[in-house]
Amino acid sequence: MSTVKEIESRPTRIQRLGVLAVPAFAFLFFGQLVSLLGDHVYRVGLTWYVTQRFGGVLAGANLGLAMSLPMAVFALFAGVIVDRFNRFRVMIVSDFVRMIIVSGILFLLLAPAPNRFLVYASASMLTVFSILFSPALMALLPDLADGDHDRLIDMNSWITGLNHTMNVVGPGLAGVFTAFHSSWLLGFDALTFAFSGAMILFTMRVLSPTQREKIVESEARVSTKSGTNVLANAREGMGFFLKHPVLRPQFLVFPLVESVEYSIPFLLPGFLEENLVNSGQLFAALLASWSLGRVLGIVLIARTPLKGERGKVFTVNFFIHSLALLMFLLASSRWLSLIAFAILGIPAGAAQVSMNTYIQTEVSPDMRGRVFAGLISLTTWLIPLGPIVFGAIARWQSTSSSFLIMSILLFAAGVYIASHRAVREVK
Repeated sequence: MSTVKEIESRPTRIQRLGVLAVPAFAFLFFGQLVSLLGDHVYRVGLTWYVTQRFGGVLAGANLGLAMSLPMAVFALFAGVIVDRFNRFRVMIVSDFVRMIIVSGILFLLLAPAPNRFLVYASASMLTVFSILFSPALMALLPDLADGDHDRLIDMNSWITGLNHTMNVVGPGLAGVFTAFHSSWLLGFDALTFAFSGAMILFTMRVLSPTQREKIVESEARVSTKSGTNVLANAREGMGFFLKHPVLRPQFLVFPLVESVEYSIPFLLPGFLEENLVNSGQLFAALLASWSLGRVLGIVLIARTPLKGERGKVFTVNFFIHSLALLMFLLASSRWLSLIAFAILGIPAGAAQVSMNTYIQTEVSPDMRGRVFAGLISLTTWLIPLGPIVFGAIARWQSTSSSFLIMSILLFAAGVYIASHRAVREVK
C-alpha cells in the first residue's frame, strides 16, 4: 500500500505531459505534426518524381537549386517581415498561400506533359513562404514558455524532434505512395496546410494572460522601429552573428556545411542508380534513418547532461558528420548504409536544439525574427551552389566522388570550429 509521501511524489498527468499541457503550445504542436508530415511526404515524393520523369541526377540537382535560391535571396528580409507583423498572422497567411501553391503543383503533375520549369518555379515559391513561417514560429516560442528556460528547451526539443520524426514517417509513406502517383502526396500536403492554419487560430484563442502580455509587449517594441529602413533592419540580424564570439566562427563555416548537407538528398537517387539499387523505397528509408538519428540527438540534448554542455555538441558536430558519410560510402550492405545515415543525424539534432535555445536566450524579443531569419540567410547563402557544384562533380566523375569530397569538407569545418575556445566552452 502506497504511503501519502509516495503518492504526492508521483507525477500527475499534467506533469507527465510537460509542455504539451500548455494549451497554446499543444494546438501549435499538433498543427505542426500534421503539416510537417505532409511537407516531408511531399518533398521525398517530388524529388523522386522529378528525378525519374525529367532525367536523372541533373533533374534532382535542378530541383534542389530551385528550392534553395529563395533561402539565399529572401531569408534575410523574411525576418524583418516577421518582426514587423503579428507572428500568428504571418504563419496563417503562410499556410494559406502554401496550400494554394501545392495544389497548383498537383495540377501541373496531372498534366500529360508537365512543364518542368513551372514545377521548379512553384517549388521555389513554396520555399519563400516556408521561410516566413519558420522564424515566426521560433521567435514565438519564448513567449509561450513564459520565460522558463527549461520549458523553452523542452518546447524546442518537441518542435525540432517533431520535424525529424515526421521526416522518418513521411519518407515511409512516400515510399508506399511512389508506387502510385505523386498526386497522392501533393493532395495530402495541401490539406495539411489547411489543418495547420486552423490549429494556429485555436492557439490564438487559448493564450494565457501572461502569454498575451508578452506578445503584446514584443509587438509594441517592434512598432516603434517600424519606420526604419528595411535593409537596415535586415542588417541588424546579420550583424548580431558577425560580432558574436560564439556564433561568428560557426556561421562562417555553416554556409559550406549546409550546401553539402542540402545536396545529399538530391544526389542520393543518382548514387543508388549508379550502384544498381534504383529503389524509391531504399531512398525513402535512408532519409528516414537520417531523421531518426536527428531525433535521437534531440533526446540526448533534452534528457542528458549534454543540455549543459552545448560547446561539446558544437565542437564534435561536423566530425561525426564527416565520419558517418565516409561510413556510408564504404558500407557493404543496406543495413550498414541505414546505420551510417542514422549516425549522420545524431549530432545535427543535438546541435540544432542547442543553437535554437542559445539564440532565444541571448536575443531580445523584438529582434528574434531578424536573428532567426539571419540564421537561415547566413547558413543558406551558398546552398544554391551545392547542387550545381556537387551535381557537376557527380556527372564528371561519380556521385561517390561527390560524397567523398563532402566528407572531407565536413571534417575541415570541424577542425575550424574546434580551434575556437569560446565555442568549446559554451555551457
